[in-house]
Amino acid sequence: MNKLLESMASDMNIRRYANESDVSFEYRLIYSALGQWCLRLAASPDSSITKHSQSLFLNNLLEKYINLFPEIAPMFETEMIPVSIFIRRVYEEIGYLFTDENNKNHVANLGKSIELDNGMLYFGAFETASISGLGVITEDYAPSPIEWRDVLIRDRLTWEQFIVNQFDIVLFDQRDISANELQFFDPLSRYSPSKSWRNRMTTDKTIARKTPNGPFYKVMNNNNELLFCKEPQNENAEDLISFEYRRLYFALKKAYRNPLNAIIKMLDDEYSELLIRGHLPNREYYLLLLCAWPYEQVFNKNRFIIKNQAITLIKDVLSNLAIKIQGE
Repeated sequence: MNKLLESMASDMNIRRYANESDVSFEYRLIYSALGQWCLRLAASPDSSITKHSQSLFLNNLLEKYINLFPEIAPMFETEMIPVSIFIRRVYEEIGYLFTDENNKNHVANLGKSIELDNGMLYFGAFETASISGLGVITEDYAPSPIEWRDVLIRDRLTWEQFIVNQFDIVLFDQRDISANELQFFDPLSRYSPSKSWRNRMTTDKTIARKTPNGPFYKVMNNNNELLFCKEPQNENAEDLISFEYRRLYFALKKAYRNPLNAIIKMLDDEYSELLIRGHLPNREYYLLLLCAWPYEQVFNKNRFIIKNQAITLIKDVLSNLAIKIQGE
């Protein structure tokens, strides 16, 4: 293996998983290295780097990596936001970085951490740590842990309580809307949520939409009368609180005994593969990126390589979304 990659692997304590290809390992190392550069640029007490400068630096760094290892280029290709801005926004939204009044980023280093099976997921930059995806895992430094819900500013409702909260009849009223104008989310569908829309209601509570882009409504059948509640959609796809409506899809599927499935397959003593049959809300997705590498493409939202020490945390997070871990 290239000496640069050997040095990166040693510095970040990242090893191959069983039968991993060279290009997959190169991709994981460079993906994590971009994350660590993003943090280290902002870690200095006298840091004067702006968010824009931070992104430009990562863009240039990625270009140099691709020049050295052109086989990784497809893994970083995107029609979405640039990889540099995506990584920076993940850190900003989940609390690794904070932005001051001069639009400059700084590492928070507040001592927050989440307990893993063996080690701590630490929220900040750290000199001697193992890197997992975009996350920093420490073993010999363990500040008082906090719950993952507190990091994500997530309520403590179970999925059953969430359904009751979302379908409180006092929030609903009649609307001058014909069912013929709508498509309805089908919680009974065996397909992914994005492919589970029908021209009729299959359950007494669900989500309705006029077009794939909205508007969206929570809808319930009350004595053969449809009642509606407007469902706001967050327009900024990068915010921590975006895509919260996916939580309702998962809860509805669970309520009608057709939960969304996730599969965790152990690859070796250190790594496992996670397959999710749907896209997560941003809160849980961003947390997952601190424990995992998107499988062979930065914006892969269904398949991940995870460290085994994070499996208990990931199971807890997914179960709270009413996602069923296959085999449980």
